[in-house]
Amino acid sequence: MAQFSKPNFRALGEITVTESRQLTIADLIGRALSRSNTSPEVLAKGRAKFEAQIADALEPFVRDGVLAEQIEARASIFAPSPKGFALGEAIYCAIINSG
Repeated sequence: MAQFSKPNFRALGEITVTESRQLTIADLIGRALSRSNTSPEVLAKGRAKFEAQIADALEPFVRDGVLAEQIEARASIFAPSPKGFALGEAIYCAIINSG
């Protein structure tokens, strides 16, 4: 956010959105396999072991067949400072921080 601390911008506020969902172990294994560094091609013969390790690590947290996931996204909203920009250059910016 340092680029928005200059006198050209002023903070307008913060927005937080929280989403809760339920996932199965298979859902999370699928998510892991969709990433480039843990894709089936990268894992090759180690895929079965990888999937088993994820399942073993998550199993203690399963309740009624699912895991609870909560995602919180935060945005800081900035606008141009009236002194920092010429008239008509109003650009609104948001920085998304996942946490």
